[in-house]
Amino acid sequence: FEETRDEVMHALLRAHPFGLLVTQGDDGWPRADAIPFLLDAARGAHGTLVAHVARANPLWRQADGQRVLAVFPGPQAY
Repeated sequence: FEETRDEVMHALLRAHPFGLLVTQGDDGWPRADAIPFLLDAARGAHGTLVAHVARANPLWRQADGQRVLAVFPGPQAY
């Protein structure tokens, strides 16, 4: 089940902006940090995710220059 429509993905991101940023830690293990994101829908072909972490948080150094994965769980229900 893959969603490819920008408008549907943008609506999900606006409704549920708290996501997981998955990076590779310095020790080689994957790391998932929960952070809030903003969507700049007008920037880039499909929009651009913007996030902020405190300077004291080592995440910004670890993620700098590497490919990362952002996961937005959205609403949960059975």
